[in-house]
Amino acid sequence: MKKFFLASLCLFIAIHYTYAQNKITVSGKVFDKDLGQVVIGANILEKGTDNGTVTNVDGMYSISVSSGATLVFSYVGMQTQEVKVNGRQTIDVVLTADAKTLDDVVVIGYGTIRKRDLTGSIVSVKGDEIKSNPSISPLSALQGKVPGMDVITQGNAGASPKITIRGIGSMANSNPYYIVDGMFTDNIDFVNTSDIASVEVLKDASSLAMFGVKGANGIIIITTKRGQEGKVTFNVDSYTGFQTIMPGDKLKLADGNQFTEWYRELLTNSKQDILDDDPDAIIDASKYSFNPQVPGVGTNWVDQVTRSALITSQSISASTASEKSHSFFSLSYFKQDGVVKYDNYERYTARFNTDYKFNNWAKLGGNVALSYWGKDTGLKGYGDLLTQAVHAMPTYAPKDNDGNWMMPDRVVQGQINNPVATMEIGSHNNKSWGYRILGNAFLDIVLFKKLTYHGSAYVDLGMNQNKVFKEKFFLDSMHKQEATAMNRDQTEYRTFQQEHTLTWDDVIGDHRFNVMLGFTSNYVASEGFSAGRDSINVAGNMDYVPEELQMLGMGIKSTATNGDSFSEESQLSYFGRVNYSYKDRYIIAATLRRDGSSKFLKKNRWGTFPSVGLGWVISEEDFIRDNTSKIDFLKLKGSWGRLGNDRASGRYDYYRFVDPNGSYAVFGNSIITIPTLTSMADLNLTWEKMEGTEVGLEGSFLNQRLSGEFTFFNRKTRDFLTQVPVPASIGSGYMITNAGSMRNRGIELSLNYSDVAGNLRYTIGGNFTYTQNKVLSLGSGGSDKFSGPCITRVGETIASFYGYKTDGIFQNQAEIDNYVNDKGVKYQPDAKPGDFKWKDVDGNGVIDDNDRTILGSYFAPFSFGVNVKLEYKGFDLGVDITGVAGNEIYNSKKAPYDYNQFNFMECWENRWHGEGTSNKYPILSNMRPDNMRASDFFVENGSYVRLRNVQLGYTFPKAWMHKIYLNSLRIYASAQNLLTLTAFDGWTPEIGGSPLESGVDSGSLYPLPATITFGLNLTF
Repeated sequence: MKKFFLASLCLFIAIHYTYAQNKITVSGKVFDKDLGQVVIGANILEKGTDNGTVTNVDGMYSISVSSGATLVFSYVGMQTQEVKVNGRQTIDVVLTADAKTLDDVVVIGYGTIRKRDLTGSIVSVKGDEIKSNPSISPLSALQGKVPGMDVITQGNAGASPKITIRGIGSMANSNPYYIVDGMFTDNIDFVNTSDIASVEVLKDASSLAMFGVKGANGIIIITTKRGQEGKVTFNVDSYTGFQTIMPGDKLKLADGNQFTEWYRELLTNSKQDILDDDPDAIIDASKYSFNPQVPGVGTNWVDQVTRSALITSQSISASTASEKSHSFFSLSYFKQDGVVKYDNYERYTARFNTDYKFNNWAKLGGNVALSYWGKDTGLKGYGDLLTQAVHAMPTYAPKDNDGNWMMPDRVVQGQINNPVATMEIGSHNNKSWGYRILGNAFLDIVLFKKLTYHGSAYVDLGMNQNKVFKEKFFLDSMHKQEATAMNRDQTEYRTFQQEHTLTWDDVIGDHRFNVMLGFTSNYVASEGFSAGRDSINVAGNMDYVPEELQMLGMGIKSTATNGDSFSEESQLSYFGRVNYSYKDRYIIAATLRRDGSSKFLKKNRWGTFPSVGLGWVISEEDFIRDNTSKIDFLKLKGSWGRLGNDRASGRYDYYRFVDPNGSYAVFGNSIITIPTLTSMADLNLTWEKMEGTEVGLEGSFLNQRLSGEFTFFNRKTRDFLTQVPVPASIGSGYMITNAGSMRNRGIELSLNYSDVAGNLRYTIGGNFTYTQNKVLSLGSGGSDKFSGPCITRVGETIASFYGYKTDGIFQNQAEIDNYVNDKGVKYQPDAKPGDFKWKDVDGNGVIDDNDRTILGSYFAPFSFGVNVKLEYKGFDLGVDITGVAGNEIYNSKKAPYDYNQFNFMECWENRWHGEGTSNKYPILSNMRPDNMRASDFFVENGSYVRLRNVQLGYTFPKAWMHKIYLNSLRIYASAQNLLTLTAFDGWTPEIGGSPLESGVDSGSLYPLPATITFGLNLTF
């Protein structure tokens, strides 16, 4: 044994000595071929090792390597070169501009394409850029990085952002479709951000026409990671942090002292208004006096129902690959507690994909993704709770000295309850949970040398459940639950999809062809039930039932309610595409798709959707190549396409629906039930149709350091689906019909610059979008559509704010008397000092409904993003800034009274309370309701600039990591939404809403918190 050990030791020493003897020092310079200058900061790496260096300010380098090593030279925007040392000690290298980035492929409909051959607008974002944003949804990380894409982030736990691409495209549904590894879906809540390899956002009609019925509002394609060649590699992504409402984002509400002062003033003014109108009026003094239940500053109810909250994500993955197979497996856990108490969300996911190449002509593979989620929102839900917290008067406490819940003075607030009591009673009694399983299998066969068949089948199965339990309680006559009760509902859904394509891909001389034919079918069904009972008791009259005993069977049978549902839809599609380029200079792309949808009658069931795109690579022309080296790539492109949209239609809108108990009639002593129509059916119902045109210029310059793109787009939607009332002679209800058209057009601009200065590598990017939305028609009648304070009117932006315009405040009676029309008649004869002065917008000499006008819109015409990334040695810093401009928000929570007396916003310290005190805020009096009518008083500037994300990281040297058997380790700290600059007085200027009513803040808006996280990325 000793001899063997000594022999082995001698052999090791000999090998080590021989290796050491073969080490040499190699030095030289690195040049830029096009500029004829040295390259500063070029990377030189000994292939297969972590041994490397960079060139200095003179372009020189020096590195110690083995005599038989291979050196890898690389630099941003340049082609990577490998050079064998072969014992040489001086090696100079000339790098040339890298056109490879233009040859990179991007994912498109049913295939991929070289980036240089694109004639449409597709933005590709790598997975590493998305991981920097701690959120349940990877789409949040795209905010400010994709021109033309609006992302409205929501703050509640587990919420996905609201996405629109190039404006509002439909009155009913403007959400884009998602494709995850080939599977169509309407949400991506099941995708773990760390699993994403890339995201492609398809925006123009020619790129989207391949998706026909599903492409009208844009497509977002997500490709998840697959195994990488080499040994088994494990990757850990982990972060933990907290969310909090920044001081500058908190609502400015009146405290107890302010409320007492202003409410007493309101009562005094209201009583005086009554006496001014009727000096003999009998005044109930008890209704016009107020004493706070708890004097002083009182209770900040918003602080009582909010908190700092946890957010954490843990993910581990394993990947491996060989020449014939690839495999990837991941597990993840995500938990987010909302900043509103008892708002909680958690999710578990697992993903596995694999493929196996049998030979040179056949490959088989598949994907499986599993997810489970659970959410608790409290009995009332965060919307109702926040509304109560914002509106509750601050002059009482959550509990009295004996520990009993306090309630507001019901003379003052008859319909607003103690927010803390509302929150705590049933705090864990509204639970939702569900699971989802997605899977697919695919087969690729090379039929001939250039002809490939691809077939795949997909399945998406899931179930969502909800349980609401109401415990028995009594606080006062306005806030009580006299018997325990419970409701449960469950929905199961399933989707089946298949697709088959034949693709011919060939290069013949200067001609490059890619021709594809295929068909796909899709079936979606959902069914569910709901049930409820009262008096859920185990024994006796229990006020509260433990969760494990909360069962419907414990309730009283006579109180049982139930219902069920079922719906299904299907689509069948045939499609084809031709991509052709000549000398990589002249490009044409054409597609044709024919879709059939079960949502329409047979005569309107099929639609045909064509597109064409043209491109001219100007940089390939001799007059560019021979005269300048500054232009690496320059392409002029244009496209046109037609798309369909059936998502705005329900699954059975072509049916008439009858309520068997619609109305009643009395004949003698008998009551007769008369069935009535609840909805009519338009037998000519058909697709929404969208036509889009765009022209653009894209290029890269200065050895790929500078790149940019400019695009003009014009998108018109016609025959959009909308509800119209049915004639009164037929019954109540509505009918879905095709009525109207709308246009979105604008420009998009993006610029990016990347370079290296010594050890500093930096990238600066920015994008800007201008979008104009205009309603062109609203059907044959052209009637305005109203929703809340919003109107949709021909010639205006959809969902514009609508109301009266103010012209200051009447300071005295003389101003009222002098505000007259051309005939000397007072415009506002009943006005009093302190009231709004309304503008006669239509000039007819009177203030009436015709003076209501457009007051603005929430949809911002301008949006922008700025992204900066710096890398210095092992450190990296990323900064993202986003913003919008030119839009408005309707801040209805400013109203201090409506159906009830509300707490005052702090801005009411600027109220009118005597001549000259204010020309913006009116007098406080609930006897002057006209001052609270919809007007520009409630319309505020919605523009903002937000520091969206800041992340500082450090990557440890690989040499250190190898000593502890790790491949890499990066640690980082990240902060989101730290600072928002806005004039809007609310939680957040990112509000959203529906296509017909957006940007209205009534007090139920969820705060968008700042998020601070600390994390690591580990590979071994």
